[in-house]
Amino acid sequence: MTDYKVIFRADMLTEGEHSLTWEPACPVLITAVRIARDAMTAVANLLVRAKNVSNESISSISYTASIVGDDGSQSEVEVVDLDFDASPGEEKELKATPLTCGDAATAVVKVQHVRMEAGQWVSTTGVERLPKRARISLVGKAAKERKRLLTDDRVVDGMVQDHGAWWVCACGQINVGRSTCCECGSDKDIIQSLEDGRALEIAADEWNKSVYNRASELKGSKTDAIALAEAARLYKSIPDWKDSAKQAIACKEAAKAVRAASSRKKTSAFFAFVIIVVIAIAGT
Repeated sequence: MTDYKVIFRADMLTEGEHSLTWEPACPVLITAVRIARDAMTAVANLLVRAKNVSNESISSISYTASIVGDDGSQSEVEVVDLDFDASPGEEKELKATPLTCGDAATAVVKVQHVRMEAGQWVSTTGVERLPKRARISLVGKAAKERKRLLTDDRVVDGMVQDHGAWWVCACGQINVGRSTCCECGSDKDIIQSLEDGRALEIAADEWNKSVYNRASELKGSKTDAIALAEAARLYKSIPDWKDSAKQAIACKEAAKAVRAASSRKKTSAFFAFVIIVVIAIAGT
């Protein structure tokens, strides 16, 4: 069994120590770079993981890896992977590439060319550090309403960073030429429409009002335990709206009382039936 020693690693968890880079608008995002040495042969291999962040299938990519050794020596490797074959949003490990260098202090991978369904992408500028996820600051009703509408915890406290040809989702994922996030599936326009605190507060009031009114309608069914229980649930879901907390308790107790009365009625009917049956048997 081959034993490998990782001598360099950069991924989403090494921020600050070894950072990943990306050229803005590139449809391929490098998500991990490792250099591992074979303990038996001492041969080092470059291992790269990449993700298709576009809305098209990608057939092949080429990239360069600029490596700086512990002694300051520099080397560059050019790699062409004709079998990348990644569908939109897919992340894949590229073929291992043997290196001639020894230890590595840093390694920067730059995508140079991408062949896609409808054409190709070619590098024109340098690489930058990956953009950091932007967080949104909302409190109270606005924060609660955003959470209710978005539901996905990955995007609730984040903001969209829109750069035209590419954007960063509220979950932190880079996307190129697509309207939905290739990581969490969120719609860019929907997330952006839910970033205004005041608008969210107004929407929250409208939602609370509609829930309260529906609960009040159900509360009118004074002899229907199911309706009363649903009214209690609805009131409980909006505890800070008007007297909802008080009404939730009242409806819960009313539902319990209706069930108890129904149970007593059924018990009385059962005993009455038994008495009739006994009398009928005695008279035969």
